[in-house]
Amino acid sequence: MLAWMLIQPSIHMKRTFFSLTGILLIGFLGAAFLPAASAGKKQEFGLFPARSGKLYGYIDRAGKFVIKPQFAAAVRFSEGLAGVKNDKGLWGFIDNTGKLVIDPQFNDVRPFSEGLASFSKGSGRYGCIDKKGNVVVKPEFGAVGLFVNGTAPVIVTKIRSGLPAGAGGFIDRSGKFVLDPVFEGVGTFGDGLVPVRRFGELWSYIDRSGKTVIPAKYREARKFGEGLAPVQIDLQPRGHAWGYIDRAGKMAIPAKYEEARVFSEGLAAVMSGGKWGFVDAAGVMKIAPRFSNVIDEFAEGIVMVEEGDTTGYIDDTGKFLWKQQ
Repeated sequence: MLAWMLIQPSIHMKRTFFSLTGILLIGFLGAAFLPAASAGKKQEFGLFPARSGKLYGYIDRAGKFVIKPQFAAAVRFSEGLAGVKNDKGLWGFIDNTGKLVIDPQFNDVRPFSEGLASFSKGSGRYGCIDKKGNVVVKPEFGAVGLFVNGTAPVIVTKIRSGLPAGAGGFIDRSGKFVLDPVFEGVGTFGDGLVPVRRFGELWSYIDRSGKTVIPAKYREARKFGEGLAPVQIDLQPRGHAWGYIDRAGKMAIPAKYEEARVFSEGLAAVMSGGKWGFVDAAGVMKIAPRFSNVIDEFAEGIVMVEEGDTTGYIDDTGKFLWKQQ
């Protein structure tokens, strides 16, 4: 099975971590939340998607609805816009006043990154729109990830140069390939490097020229965030575990976790003993493992989690700031 990794799920999905088909698009659960694009500069909007009854709106940090619940689904703001779904199942984008900026017309969308957001309509193929809703990249890909410094991972949908449909590569903002689709798995750039898996190999990291910087030796690998990247390695005599490497490929946090996510705002979610907690860059457990799921990454000082029957936002001490009713 082809394994390609976007490191950012569809907007109407929530991740156990990402991938698109299992390609190390690791598994999606139906949901209405998604983290803001974490590839670029820190952004603060002060509004967070929240559900009341069956509808979604946006709350402030105090838990007060600023944009009233009216959407079938809603996601975090990214670059001033947030994806929302109407009662007909179509996605559009609103601004921070709740005003529709791009009318609902898409079957699927992803967050804006560097002024572009990927979308799909009836064909199921993905392209990119700008903030006015204009098509900038024609919908001809199996998926399009987040842009980082002008480059985004994609999956091709037809055979090219003898390679099977489903191979991954990287495009620029015009949709032109900057790294040909020759990979079985691709991720998102972070700190100048990107995880890829060549056909028949393990995961490695390459730079923007396509040069291998960290050799292929990982069962799974995710994007760099704040100088560290989560990787899964084999253990002796058996088994495997997740840890974190630095840009030199040196293990910075020992591989001892059942799962691991990307660092954001100084913390990363890790699974230990079947529960999720958060570690800092030194590997110190700052929030003890007690959550059944971590739905997004820390952004603006909060993250959405599930603990038992409770879903809500916690701060960086693990305290609940808002609980879904």
